[in-house]
This record gives sequence, structure tokens and C-alpha cells, in this order.
Amino acid sequence: MGTLPLSSQELAAEMNQQREAIGDTVDRLRLRLRRELNLPRQLAEHSGVALTAAAVVGFVAGRLMRRMLA
Repeated sequence: MGTLPLSSQELAAEMNQQREAIGDTVDRLRLRLRRELNLPRQLAEHSGVALTAAAVVGFVAGRLMRRMLA
């Protein structure tokens, strides 16, 4: 971007370029977010963590139930 004042046409063109760049960035972020929040893919990639978390939750739930029933 130059230091000279922009004409209204140049300013409109610059704004359109910036708007397109923002749109592209939003589209890329939307795709990445959809990929990162895909639960089946996350479970497949991190099955060890998922199994460990399930075991811990089951253990804690069992302890709580035993304490409530005793």
C-alpha cells in the first residue's frame, strides 16, 4: 500500500481484495474447525486417550454409585 491518498476506485478495489482475503480465511477456519470437531475421527486418531478417559469415568461413576448405595 502506497503513501499517496487512494482514489475512490482504488479504495473500493482495495476493500474488495481485503474482503475476499477475509472470506478465504473464514472458509479455511470453518473447514479446519469442522475437521477438528469430527468426533469419530478424533476417537480414531486418539483411541488410547479415549479408552483411558472412558475407564476413568467408569471407575469414578462406580465409586459414586457404591457410595450412594452403601
